[in-house]
Amino acid sequence: MVDPYGILKIVKERELIGMSYNGWKNRETWLVNVWYSDFGNMIAEDIEMGVYAEEVAAFAEGFPDKQNAREYTASLSYAIAERYEQWVYETIEEQLNSLQGFIRDLIDLDSIDWDELGMDIVNEYFL
Repeated sequence: MVDPYGILKIVKERELIGMSYNGWKNRETWLVNVWYSDFGNMIAEDIEMGVYAEEVAAFAEGFPDKQNAREYTASLSYAIAERYEQWVYETIEEQLNSLQGFIRDLIDLDSIDWDELGMDIVNEYFL
């Protein structure tokens, strides 16, 4: 794949820094990817339906300008990460509310790196 603006290099560098669990930042982020990896397909369908039209247009527009490529990639990644987080919480809400005590304390949803998951989708579907 041609990478005229070094985006793939940026992604690879990011992967090498601070990744500690099967290539992911932590176990919680990795588990979201394992259990909900089909979310990327949902995002692809959303994009086809125009849900992220503004972010995708800015992303595509930014690529001719190497200086702004990172900014537009981050913007698209952020929009996807927000939707990913919302969707996962909606999906697990009932299960989460039924947990009590020790088991609930074992779950650390705050440590999930939604930005990393969003960037992974951008990397898979756009780069």
